[in-house]
Amino acid sequence: MSYHLKTRIALTVSLLVLGFMTLLSWLGLSYFEEEFKTATFSHLADSLSVTSNGISSRIEHALYTLEVIKETIPHHILNDPAKMQLFLEKQNTDLLTFDNGLILFSPDGRLLAVNPRQEDVIGMDFSFRDYIKITLQTRQPYISTPIKARQQHQHPIIMLTEPILNNNNEVIAILGGSFDLYGNNFLHTLINSKIGDAGYYLMIDQDETLVIHPNRNNILSSADRFFTRKHIVDFLTTSRGPITKITMDGQEMIGAFQHVSPLNWTLVALSPLKENYQPIHQARTYLILALALLSVMTILIVRFLSNRLTSPLVNLAEKVRLQARQQEEPLGLEISDYEELGDLANSIQLLMDGVTAKRKGINDQLTFLQNLIDTIPGPIFYKDAEFRYIGCNSAFAEYIGISRDELVGKSVFDIAPPDLAKVYQQADVDLWQQGGEQRYETSVKYADSSLRDVIYYKKIFTDTDGTPAGMIGTFLDITERKQSELALQQALHDTQTAKQQVDNILRSAADGLIVTDRRNRVTHINQIAEEMLSIKAEEVIGQAFTKLFVDPQLRGQAKVFLDETDLDFHQLDFKLNLSGSQFPRIIQARSSMLQTEAGETAGIV
Repeated sequence: MSYHLKTRIALTVSLLVLGFMTLLSWLGLSYFEEEFKTATFSHLADSLSVTSNGISSRIEHALYTLEVIKETIPHHILNDPAKMQLFLEKQNTDLLTFDNGLILFSPDGRLLAVNPRQEDVIGMDFSFRDYIKITLQTRQPYISTPIKARQQHQHPIIMLTEPILNNNNEVIAILGGSFDLYGNNFLHTLINSKIGDAGYYLMIDQDETLVIHPNRNNILSSADRFFTRKHIVDFLTTSRGPITKITMDGQEMIGAFQHVSPLNWTLVALSPLKENYQPIHQARTYLILALALLSVMTILIVRFLSNRLTSPLVNLAEKVRLQARQQEEPLGLEISDYEELGDLANSIQLLMDGVTAKRKGINDQLTFLQNLIDTIPGPIFYKDAEFRYIGCNSAFAEYIGISRDELVGKSVFDIAPPDLAKVYQQADVDLWQQGGEQRYETSVKYADSSLRDVIYYKKIFTDTDGTPAGMIGTFLDITERKQSELALQQALHDTQTAKQQVDNILRSAADGLIVTDRRNRVTHINQIAEEMLSIKAEEVIGQAFTKLFVDPQLRGQAKVFLDETDLDFHQLDFKLNLSGSQFPRIIQARSSMLQTEAGETAGIV
């Protein structure tokens, strides 16, 4: 008892303290994680914004460079390829911007001059390229999507074009500058840039094609290989936003994306989730270790304090337990040094006195009730709410061959065959669900292991507040009654069979036959007799024998005939005047007495 008390106090206080600490730690950690994630995404967004702005500046500078070159080109040299080539070769400083070269195209898309000079491409027709078509159509500068170069290296390139117009606003040439995505330019620098230890940048154009990727083999690949459709839609429709979680190169990543103007492409910054959230994982680990250490310290401290605080109460409880085992004597509790425990001792003394008196009264009442149900000859049992036996009378114990002590605490599956136990259990469940009373017929295994037919009567009983507490039941042995019913049914069947035999005999007889009972009432008449006497069986069955004759004289003779049947055999001849017949019919009647096995008269045939 003392162990449980101290343990419960220690556990309760420890759980409260640990729960409070855990809640505070969880709230603090959650706040830290949210703030850390917010800061991480903010840092990625800031880094991405700086990089995006740098790319935009470099692209705008490249466009500006083309525009400056365009303004310096003398229009009269556009018809002289040699002079055009010489002019471009003088723009060597601009090759620092356009690492794949400066190019002059004719209005029909032929390459006129290129710096650095490449004889294999001069004169080629590039009119099929979108950058030629769109520049001619819009007469505006244009930035192409990534395409494969027609040069020998066939690297993916980006072409910037600037139309050269005459005074009539007609395109007389197209100036172009290209970037080699494998070359040493600002885009290549972006490819080699790292975000943290393992993060990197990607760029996707409006055609969902990869422009920048750390692995150059993936450049010009479809973005569908790396991103979900939802991510791609976000890239194309949203100017900027976070990427909370994505799997790239076999690892989970976080990142951010932003449109790059004037390209209208999307720059994506990705960084490994594990690398970015490492401080969160470390914080969780430290928190778990700290909570484990605090838990041990808290339990030890609370255990020590609970021992100190509960030791007087434990001593008092021990005295109560020891003295309560004595035979109805006062406890004689000593007054404790603690005023509260002294009052508690007095209260316990008064309570135990009352409990002892009530216990004796309850025991006397239980003894009386047990003696009462033991005097009832019928088997009686009672179960608790879990359908386990909590008692029975002597008749029930003798009937099933199990003592009351062995029965208490058992279920029907412990004392009955499995098939019958299922029937009893289902009946108990039905009664518990429906309430009220229950009556059903089944079998019970008798003490001699034979099966007896019984009728069960059961009812739910409640406690003092009306809550169902269990059920009480009894049963009536109907084995002998059922055997008697079977015997009676067999006798009725035999009687019916005999009657059918008699009826068959009567119907098959060639003479007219009439049978009466001891009171001379007709019980049987066959068809021959009906025809002879011109009567119907349903009119005379159950009537007096004399009712068979309409003529009063014949009735008198019949009465005399019956009165003279005290002999075993008697004979009488009489006439029947039939309607429609000229001569009477002469009938000879013979009678024989029917007797029971005891020699008493049972009727006449």
